[in-house]
Amino acid sequence: MNFPRIKIALLMLVTSCLGFGSTLAAETVQVVLKGQIEPITGYLREVSQSRFMLQSEGKFYQFGADELVSVDGNKLPDAMDLSQGRLIEVFMYEKILPNGDVEVWSNLDVENTGLGLIDSVEWGAAEWEVENGYSYGIYDQFGTSLPVDISPRDNGTFRISVQLPVPVAPMETVRLNLKTIRRQVAQETGDQGWTYKFNVDFPEDRFFVRKIEFPAGSEVEVPSGWWHNEVDGRIFLHSYFYYPAHTVVPQVINYRLP
Repeated sequence: MNFPRIKIALLMLVTSCLGFGSTLAAETVQVVLKGQIEPITGYLREVSQSRFMLQSEGKFYQFGADELVSVDGNKLPDAMDLSQGRLIEVFMYEKILPNGDVEVWSNLDVENTGLGLIDSVEWGAAEWEVENGYSYGIYDQFGTSLPVDISPRDNGTFRISVQLPVPVAPMETVRLNLKTIRRQVAQETGDQGWTYKFNVDFPEDRFFVRKIEFPAGSEVEVPSGWWHNEVDGRIFLHSYFYYPAHTVVPQVINYRLP
């Protein structure tokens, strides 16, 4: 069987390597980088033969193999098996609406590096991603709406599959646009205060890049490890994080409407 390479680039999924996702949450390790004395505690992921990512509490690192001095005291990291199955890169643009709904946009690049045709695309989703009143819209590069099938898996997660009207030929790349509406996920706390909570608990390893837009005039508490900018009165938050499969990390952002 020839497997395609599927990316989800800015605005949700990129598959950088294929295989099966982890079944258990990863464990943290002690990492020493070149030029540093104190070790960094976090989740370490081998992205390629010479590239790594490290997620500590509130800070994300990317570095080459030549910058990695030791892992848990082991000075031969090239001899370690750090692979954790399939890695999905998620790039999301989230627009919080005044009523608490969140509009999420992402792009999906379907790149065929195999020998056969690709006539469908699928990926996994956690139960909370499907059952919280979400709606999915997927469009081809010409704006045509594509049918979406959501079905349960035996392990409690869901399979999201999309049938492509025109198959992707070998060496060809086709871009799909994804739109998701998350209903009432931002909750009002009183006195114009709101909380947007995103429970990170993915069925597969994910490198997660987020850009969040708040309603114009909002006052936003910027979480540790994020950065922000303002455009025409609108606040944007940005973050880069690596989450091993089944690692439960709630992300909470507080803001106040004008």
